[in-house]
Amino acid sequence: MNLKQIANNWRLPDYGIILLILIFAVWNKVMPAVMVLCALTLIAVRNDTKEIKKLFSIRYPFVWFVLFFLAHVSGMLNTTNTEFGVADIGMKASLIAVPIFLVSTKLRLKIKHIVNTYLIALLIAVFVCYSYAVFRSIDAPEDNHFGYFTESYFSFLMHRSYFATYLALGALISIVRFFDDAKWRNYYFLLSVVFLVSTALTFSKAGILILLVLIVPIGYYLIAKHYKRGYAVLTVLFFIFAFAVGIGSSDRLSSRFELMVNGFVNHQSTSNTSFESSASRMIMWTTSLQLFSEHPFVGVGTGDVRDALDQRNEELGNLGVVEHSLNSHNQYLNTGVQLGLVGLLPMFFAFLTSFAIAIRKRNLILFITTSTFVLTMLFESFLETQAGLIPVTLFLLLLSLKVLEKDKEHIQT
Repeated sequence: MNLKQIANNWRLPDYGIILLILIFAVWNKVMPAVMVLCALTLIAVRNDTKEIKKLFSIRYPFVWFVLFFLAHVSGMLNTTNTEFGVADIGMKASLIAVPIFLVSTKLRLKIKHIVNTYLIALLIAVFVCYSYAVFRSIDAPEDNHFGYFTESYFSFLMHRSYFATYLALGALISIVRFFDDAKWRNYYFLLSVVFLVSTALTFSKAGILILLVLIVPIGYYLIAKHYKRGYAVLTVLFFIFAFAVGIGSSDRLSSRFELMVNGFVNHQSTSNTSFESSASRMIMWTTSLQLFSEHPFVGVGTGDVRDALDQRNEELGNLGVVEHSLNSHNQYLNTGVQLGLVGLLPMFFAFLTSFAIAIRKRNLILFITTSTFVLTMLFESFLETQAGLIPVTLFLLLLSLKVLEKDKEHIQT
């Protein structure tokens, strides 16, 4: 009956969005082509002009994403490496395409459809990863055997930090749905366990830390709200204990966190040939802060960010990161170096307005989604690849749109 209702109610843009969500974790390279197909549906289905103008308000994130894109365009004015700049603008086109599409069409999707499709997409991706790991461990056990179930071998579909971020978000959403949907509670419990374990198997320090930082306060809030505060405290203590035991029980995982601590405490920001992930991050953060302090307003230019970082690190003798031509490994610093405050401010307000909608409308899903992306950008330049840029733009704006529409429907009824 639900499928029949959906078939009667949904239109082409709704199916396009669902397809985008379904493929983001398994085949994200196809997402730009699907977005083009979605844009073509605007010929037949368009939103009311007044509604479009209302959504393009500074109180909502849509206009800030557009301004963030325009900041990249304006950054071409002081760019010498135009080839890299043009390629960057082409990749960042989602920043303007997604908000314009979402506000220009009247989607009939509900938040539950978006959330459940996201969880199904992650479940498909996890199934593919486990299946591949099983096949490789049988086909070539002498190479790695059970190591195929961990780290980059496991998250072969995309960079493990990105995959761990999406898995952590899926685990947190499943936990929220566990408390909100009594009918499918067992289903969401199983999903949360699968995504929690899968996040740990990536061995991504960023993903695991994000999960811990968010699951403690959210778990406490949900249990205290539905049960008792005493249970909430015990649950939080259990999560912390399980986190400590999980890290301690794996030599590889514990060594990664030890290296992270040593890299942060004992890092050397000059004449450093190391390429260890934590050490290289500290090098790139230090170098990025130097460049941002020298070009605080307009940055070094859209196309010159990688060249500027490489040149400064070469001057400082940090040959390990120069050899691999790394970005800032922090989206805020990378944007600061590239565009200065001209780019940082619209990006900041895009997340701030998303937070404001989530808090004002008391929508925990949108709050968790925004928090996850804000935190992961501390460790990765998440918007510098299609695997991060399109999902972040799509999920933040789509959920913001649906939360605003839900509130409007409530007022009207």
